[in-house]
Amino acid sequence: VSECHPHSAATFHKLGLRKSDAVAVVSVAVRVTLGDDGVCEQARISLGAVAPRATRARAAEDALRGQPLTTAAIAKAARLSAEATRCIDDVRSSAAYRERVTEALVRRLLGELTTREVR
Repeated sequence: VSECHPHSAATFHKLGLRKSDAVAVVSVAVRVTLGDDGVCEQARISLGAVAPRATRARAAEDALRGQPLTTAAIAKAARLSAEATRCIDDVRSSAAYRERVTEALVRRLLGELTTREVR
């Protein structure tokens, strides 16, 4: 987890088959900026290895904007992030697995940011 702005925090996770393997099965980067009232002013969710090129989960970002980072808001953003994927089956993983992992990682990373002092 890294600091980007006094009211922002960001984190990243890459899931791979092995530590030495440079190719990700799924990677997720999340950044949120909260207002003084704890409401999300800006969110960025970037997804890797779930589409032909890295992509943003814009519907999930929009769903978070203007909301406090509650369990329900995080779950909705995680679901929308999984829906933003265009996964394929390959030797590293199935498309269904990548979608499930995307949802789980977005939920976990956003949850980590809520437990930190972002202000």
